[in-house]
Amino acid sequence: MRDWERWAAGTGVAYVVFAIIGFFFVPDLPQPSTPNEQLLVYFEGKTDELWYQIFFFGLAAISFLWFVGTLAAALRRADEETSGLAATAVAAGATAMGIFIAGTVCWSAMAASADTILDQGVARGLYDLGRYAYTLSGIPAAAFVLAVSVGALRTRFLPSAVGWAGMLLALVLILDVAAATIGDNDDFGATGSYGAITFLLFLAWVFVTSLLLVQRGSPRRRVAET
Repeated sequence: MRDWERWAAGTGVAYVVFAIIGFFFVPDLPQPSTPNEQLLVYFEGKTDELWYQIFFFGLAAISFLWFVGTLAAALRRADEETSGLAATAVAAGATAMGIFIAGTVCWSAMAASADTILDQGVARGLYDLGRYAYTLSGIPAAAFVLAVSVGALRTRFLPSAVGWAGMLLALVLILDVAAATIGDNDDFGATGSYGAITFLLFLAWVFVTSLLLVQRGSPRRRVAET
């Protein structure tokens, strides 16, 4: 693996850094039970913080998509028979980020127009659309993690522990979405405490996977394999 490829593998770390910075700009998200008039007050008061969050989430999106492509390429090189898993990882990762960005767009529209929105139903609609977009991005994210995990267990291009941890993480992601939608539990999903923990677990998995992918292509590792 050349130096530029190792840098590409490290974009997973960059994604985690940018996502955490963006997350902590607005850590106290409004809950679904928040009255409509208070939603408008919240977003009007958090306009500047949301703009910073949008910027860093945008940088995180670029880094994540680059990481997804690099990870899929490494999986494909490990074994041609896993090309289907690599394609699934790319499609699922891109879909997850696309849905996540849709949530960002909805809430940024709320921040930009909070002082002019007169219809509280419109405000609630934009809020719910963004909240469900953030939450439902967990489904394709689970598919991405699952595809990479199965590939890791089949080819050992990454330690098997990454694969087993990914299997568990995929289950956690799906359960979080199920509890937030079918279960209608405010503690789960994009604005819930368990949802935040799930998001941090996903970031931790990406961080470790990215570091291992970088280490896999280090000069010392190449000498040892030779």
